Amino acid sequence: MKPWVKNSLLLLIGFLAGVAATGITLRFCFHPHHPAGAADADRILKRLDSKLGLTADQRDKVAALLNQELPKGDALRQETDGKFKALRESFRAQMRALLNPDQIKKYDEMVAQSDARMRKQDQFFGCGPAPVSMEPVTGR
Repeated sequence: MKPWVKNSLLLLIGFLAGVAATGITLRFCFHPHHPAGAADADRILKRLDSKLGLTADQRDKVAALLNQELPKGDALRQETDGKFKALRESFRAQMRALLNPDQIKKYDEMVAQSDARMRKQDQFFGCGPAPVSMEPVTGR
């Protein structure tokens, strides 16, 4: 095989691999991923309807089920988040009790940087607190 053909094929393969990797990265890293909640009831209903071909009666029943169950998931998520935050704060308080004043200052800076990084990451990936619509799903 001639060197220019070989080099051209390698360049083409590299370009196509780069395009594929970029597409995957954009889809999975920059698409907001957040847990389904009451605000997503209409989206969930539409997806179920399009995938399953629900009848009008089934759509109404699924809408009622979503209205009943999704708020429970939201409440559980908020409860779990609250417990996790309390656990983290408890650990941080106990950690500070073990450190001397110079270490406490450095530790507080580390904690502040970590918290800022987490907030920035949550905003970037769309995982931060989202507005929740508590309007009932109609099924239509």
